[in-house]
Amino acid sequence: MKKISKERYFILYPHYFDKKLPRSLGRRIPYNLATDFPSKDQIVSVLRSLGLKFEIQDNVAYPRLPNKKSFRVLVFTPGKKQSTIKLIASKLKEFSGDNKT
Repeated sequence: MKKISKERYFILYPHYFDKKLPRSLGRRIPYNLATDFPSKDQIVSVLRSLGLKFEIQDNVAYPRLPNKKSFRVLVFTPGKKQSTIKLIASKLKEFSGDNKT
């Protein structure tokens, strides 16, 4: 297995932010912060705007939806995962222009 880094990191899947998914299938944020399934470009631009280090891994499946290949993002940060997810979600909402609840 490839050694990634000694830095603290966590994994983000775009499914965490998808408003079409219920929480039981993997959405990790409240519905009012969720957007349509975010693209790789949207997530990359948000992470860059927040100044976070990250690495994209393509052609991987979200464990709760193993038949659907997508991508995941390794985010290197000493912060807590849930607070970082909410911060990313609010920025995704701004960038997508989806201000309806």
